[in-house]
Amino acid sequence: MICSMDGSLESIGMSGELLNSENVLSYSSPTNLTKEVIDRIFPAIMTNKVEFKHICIFGEPGSGKTVLLNALADEAKRRYGSDLNLIPVYKIQDGIWYIDNRRVQFMIVDDAIGSANSRQPQKQAKDIGEFYRLRHIFEEKAKTDYGIVIIIWAAQRFKSLDNVFRNGTVLIFKTGATDPEDAKLIEKYIGSEYYDKLCEIWDRIGNGDDEAKGESIAFIPSAKRKGLFISQMTKYHLRFIGTEQNESTEPEDDFNFSVEATLEQYKKRPNWKEAAKVFELWREGKIQEDIAEKLNLPQSCISERIKRMRGELNRISGERYENWKANRLKTIGYDVDHQGGNGEPDIIITDKASGQHKVVSCKALYLDRKLTLPIEEIAPELRRAKELHSIVILSVYDLKAKSEIAEQLIDPDHPPKNLTITPEA
Repeated sequence: MICSMDGSLESIGMSGELLNSENVLSYSSPTNLTKEVIDRIFPAIMTNKVEFKHICIFGEPGSGKTVLLNALADEAKRRYGSDLNLIPVYKIQDGIWYIDNRRVQFMIVDDAIGSANSRQPQKQAKDIGEFYRLRHIFEEKAKTDYGIVIIIWAAQRFKSLDNVFRNGTVLIFKTGATDPEDAKLIEKYIGSEYYDKLCEIWDRIGNGDDEAKGESIAFIPSAKRKGLFISQMTKYHLRFIGTEQNESTEPEDDFNFSVEATLEQYKKRPNWKEAAKVFELWREGKIQEDIAEKLNLPQSCISERIKRMRGELNRISGERYENWKANRLKTIGYDVDHQGGNGEPDIIITDKASGQHKVVSCKALYLDRKLTLPIEEIAPELRRAKELHSIVILSVYDLKAKSEIAEQLIDPDHPPKNLTITPEA
């Protein structure tokens, strides 16, 4: 099977059970924790609570992390079937938008080069905020008070990860570490005997033993237990949503977001396909009466579906536009403080020569006409600009026109009652 862009698994004509503790290699000394680890990661669905499971996987490049992630995806699909929403991403922010109302949300963040691995702690702040929001976002989107939210964080540095990401339900170590500080910390978690065993596995991998890529050392903090964890080759292949972004990579000159590609993805999602189809026809210029007839829907619901899909497009693209804008401003020479959390301004920039500050509010909007927004939409930016004795720059990307519109400069001491955003002709 393969994983499609929305996280679903599609058959490629292969079968075979992946994680099978009865078929693992036997060891005389180390405890085999395979079954216990799997049961802890993938519990039965309870009907009285939302469970949150967090797993941290560490391994140097080439250690078999991807093999293990494929194996865990296979096991999740086998256990949960149609209740599973599999979300493989490079950035947790991308994954947030794919949470739906299925009972089990399983997000895999392959963050080998992402911001949560940054040695600059402030770059992890946004990921930490999103991490803490996962369970609540699921409850809001699914409108339920029971289910399971599972997140796996795969990393190739360990000590530089914030404690939030290291404090998991289960920690799985694929290799020892080249970095002495990483090595010291891993040994503190699993002890010298198991660290030596981990280094044996690492050495076998380095000598071309592919079977060793299926062996790891697991640590269960709540039980203070550590031991072997074994995974076997799977017939599944994860396809990650989004794009790997190296920290040294400069942003593209122009922001790009494909409404068309996004609608195609959403048409594959059960709880979004109707709204995506309606919005697609509306974009083509069809009137609501014709849309209702073509899709066999009540005409009274068409406007709501358009509004819902437009809002989702604005949310998805808005965060990406904000990230692009922050990188673009940094590239052209500003010192950039990219915040963007709830109640915080999106971006604060500082001119390196003069020390002058500006506060930037970023929005990506699908504009088919002039839009009026309440001034409260930029309240965090106004508040911070007032403190810094600076101005607010409102930066807007028009999804329909696929271009930025003229920036607005707003005086925080004399703001308008409303923001008027007009698409350019």
